[in-house]
Amino acid sequence: MKKNIYYILLFLIALFYSCSDQTSSVINEISIKGQAVKIDSTNRYIDPKTIFGDVLYAWNMDLYGGKLSAKEWQKSDRLLASGSGHDEFGYMIISRDKNGELYVLNRSWVGAKFLSLVKIPHGDSIPAVKDKTKWERYNLKETPLFGPSGSNFTVLSDSTILVTGAPTDDICHLFSIINFKSQKVSTLDYWPADDMKCDDKRKNRRYVENSVVLGNNKGKFLYQNGVMRNAFIFSFNEANETSIISNLYSDSFSEKRPTEVLACCANEDRIYMLLRDSDCKGNKLKEWNNPFIFGNTIEVFDWDGEKQQIIHLDKYGQYIMLSEDNKTLYLVSDYSEETTEPFIFSYNLENAN
Repeated sequence: MKKNIYYILLFLIALFYSCSDQTSSVINEISIKGQAVKIDSTNRYIDPKTIFGDVLYAWNMDLYGGKLSAKEWQKSDRLLASGSGHDEFGYMIISRDKNGELYVLNRSWVGAKFLSLVKIPHGDSIPAVKDKTKWERYNLKETPLFGPSGSNFTVLSDSTILVTGAPTDDICHLFSIINFKSQKVSTLDYWPADDMKCDDKRKNRRYVENSVVLGNNKGKFLYQNGVMRNAFIFSFNEANETSIISNLYSDSFSEKRPTEVLACCANEDRIYMLLRDSDCKGNKLKEWNNPFIFGNTIEVFDWDGEKQQIIHLDKYGQYIMLSEDNKTLYLVSDYSEETTEPFIFSYNLENAN
């Protein structure tokens, strides 16, 4: 009798842990509703790019900035001018360091020649950005000519940035570290192994164009290419030896483009991936016959690559952004099939927990 009770207890304990494991492996999947963000009429002709502090930076040849809340995007000021004169920029790529300072990478319109980098204190303050006496300017004209470059960069230190792309004479790399004080460039040793049947120059272009690289300020980085639907988390050491931590998405590399593409944003704890596979009304696309692809499903990962959550939004958009306090997610589109005006919807992430 005691022996039977013993086996019954063992069975119940095993059953309990089995159920616990199954429960912990279930992904939290929810739906949340958003609210339309009122957009000042003067902002309808500029393209939202990123949020720093409570300022939404937007671009239309020149760089603009306006206060953003969950309810309103206020009138934007023209902050930086496009041109070739003093204190003017070519193609502007912006980022920010962990201390909140704004970095503006100045790239030539033709080719991928980096011309300069400007560091602006207190990048979340519009008056500070306008105060040119506080700018720190670094010349980059002695850096080598690059092949294609990505649409953003990540600040590593007070003298280095990480970009997607590589010098033309070192094209078999995807990532480069630019020392903007010494104008020296070094590449990470990563070059993807895949079934892509093309020369190295074309392979580099397909990986780098439409790509972003984000960091969590803790030594981990996210590479994401929306059009190729490819994303992975990686790290690297002082010798620039690169380790892949987790592959999040990786499609085949045939000539036919996938009808699902990606957009992303991240903070120090989570990565948010917007899956785009529909038109603006939510109809799934079967063929690549529309350059404006929308989505409303977000997959949330930690920086180890473990999927934590799936969030379904009630609207369809093209890009996502996070507020500074990580409490609000913004769904953005700079184009709709029904109107050429941009729109923004805000979602309270505290309702997603």
